[in-house]
Amino acid sequence: MRPYVSWVDDIFTEEECSCIISECVPSLNKGVFERPENPLALSKFLPWLKRNSNVAWISQGSNLDSLMQRAVDILLAEVKECFYIPCKTVEEVQFTEYKLFNYYCYHIDTTGREEEAGSKRLVSATIQLSDPSDYWGGGLKIDLGSKIFKAPKRQGTITIFPSGLRHKVTPILKGTRYSLVLWVHF
Repeated sequence: MRPYVSWVDDIFTEEECSCIISECVPSLNKGVFERPENPLALSKFLPWLKRNSNVAWISQGSNLDSLMQRAVDILLAEVKECFYIPCKTVEEVQFTEYKLFNYYCYHIDTTGREEEAGSKRLVSATIQLSDPSDYWGGGLKIDLGSKIFKAPKRQGTITIFPSGLRHKVTPILKGTRYSLVLWVHF
């Protein structure tokens, strides 16, 4: 039986996580959520109800290329081994910062609109960059239908799951949580 969620510990060291954080924090901007199709949805008018976080994008050619390539290689190997999908494409990597009271409500990483990148996403992944003792809250929870999976918080761990599964990041109650988000498609 195929697993719903997979994870690999220690793909980055504590020093590598700190390097990624230092490199990305100066480029942060307010994270946005794609507005829903429902014209009466409250989050269309108040998008912070759905998501409250900051993001930056790690483009190819940055000082982090070798670290990002390692993460992509591990992710693609894990997707092939655990999900039996021979994917080759990973979108630009997103760096995310969750500060006090920041969160991301339940959502999926796919869309039904063919013209959007989200329509091609098959697998999502999150890499934990923060030491779990640096913050409270901020748990990644994945809805598996019959139960909720709580992703490991170990620094340097990558958690991998199908993009169509509902997931969220609970509010930060103390400190700051940093992570990377990756999306895989054909």
